Amino acid sequence: MKVNDFRRGMLAKNIVDGNLMADPQLICHCGGEIGLNDHCQRCNKLAHVHEPDWRLRFNDRPVPERVLIPCRRCRDCNCLYFQSQGLCPSVGHNNWSRDLTWVTVRVGLVPSDALQNLATPGKGPLDLAMHMDDRAKARRIVEKWPDGPRKQVALDLLDGLELADVAAKVNVAVTSARFKYLIAQVVAGLHDFFQE
Repeated sequence: MKVNDFRRGMLAKNIVDGNLMADPQLICHCGGEIGLNDHCQRCNKLAHVHEPDWRLRFNDRPVPERVLIPCRRCRDCNCLYFQSQGLCPSVGHNNWSRDLTWVTVRVGLVPSDALQNLATPGKGPLDLAMHMDDRAKARRIVEKWPDGPRKQVALDLLDGLELADVAAKVNVAVTSARFKYLIAQVVAGLHDFFQE
């Protein structure tokens, strides 16, 4: 009993001190990590991962151990894959979700020349939700809207601005009812696009 109390106390201390982090990872059923080639690093089988696992790690290393990498869900097999530009490696169809799922990968699993070219999420609320191609399509829709605050808010969101900056550009507080109304108008205006 005292050992468990000690463990809980140490866990709480590490959480409070910011030493403990949780990372989303693609983990095979055997427990091995999925590499960028969509195969398990332990059993070498093709990944069939439906949701990322959250793994705890200590954040006491001077060099980042993990990097953030996007993957996408195949709509046919419902699995997440890094190689999502062509056909799904599992079912052979090209039916990918628009949304990106960001997971972490050990630096050792990423080729060193690829580390400089990795897409990392920005600070804006759409950076984790929309693929760049989808953002360009949404921008073409928004550019047809009449000029005004709704259009300004939509364009700023699509440009990756943080909510506080978007609100400041239309001279409203980020917590105001007016700003919430403008966001609702943007979502309503793009409703058909997001339903595709």
